[in-house]
Amino acid sequence: MKEKRTLTQTIVVVGETGVGKTSLLHRYIDARFETDYKKTIGANPMIKFIPFIDEKIDMVITFWDIGGDLQFIATWDVFAESDGIILVYDIADIISFHKLLSF
Repeated sequence: MKEKRTLTQTIVVVGETGVGKTSLLHRYIDARFETDYKKTIGANPMIKFIPFIDEKIDMVITFWDIGGDLQFIATWDVFAESDGIILVYDIADIISFHKLLSF
């Protein structure tokens, strides 16, 4: 029998405070939606495990939910080690989009 492989990916999620980064991740990872707002301080890792149908490969995605203080996140080492970045902004708040552009 062939040995099972595990693929790992690291994705960084960034955006202004209050745009819904944590809510988006909770919805995708845990299939839940929280109506209470809790500010993320620093960085919060969340893990999604995806088994493939043939059961020879598993995928583990670590999402780094970065707090909304964009002036501080450029120095985080997690960016250099990440495989991708998700930029999140509030479509009802054009300033949150422009702050992503300045990042």
